[in-house]
Amino acid sequence: MNEQLPQPPSGPSQYEFNSSENASFSSLASSMKIVAIILMILGAISVLNILTGDIGSALSGGLYIVIGVWTKGAAQSIQNIVNTEGNDIDHLMNAVKDLNKLYSLQKWLMIVAIVLAVLSVIAMTASSGTAG
Repeated sequence: MNEQLPQPPSGPSQYEFNSSENASFSSLASSMKIVAIILMILGAISVLNILTGDIGSALSGGLYIVIGVWTKGAAQSIQNIVNTEGNDIDHLMNAVKDLNKLYSLQKWLMIVAIVLAVLSVIAMTASSGTAG
């Protein structure tokens, strides 16, 4: 008789969050989904401003949509921690990757905004100095 025994799962087992931790993740995921949906709706409305020629609002709307999509992806990964067993760390890392994209985008947008604001102040100061 050549019976094969069931093989254990390959690789190390992952940490499984407990019910209290899952409740925290579920609450976070729910809040993130609501924010994501609102961002995507506001983004879609802002994108429609391109019809009036308001390209700035349309671009902002596009960013809202991207941020909303990434937030929704992170929220889904966090909710998957609650809904599944055996892959909590993988789901958590997927959420971290989406959040890293989200915050990297926001960081660079803020850096660009600060640089533009400083350049604007310098330009205004220079032009007011030549006017008088």
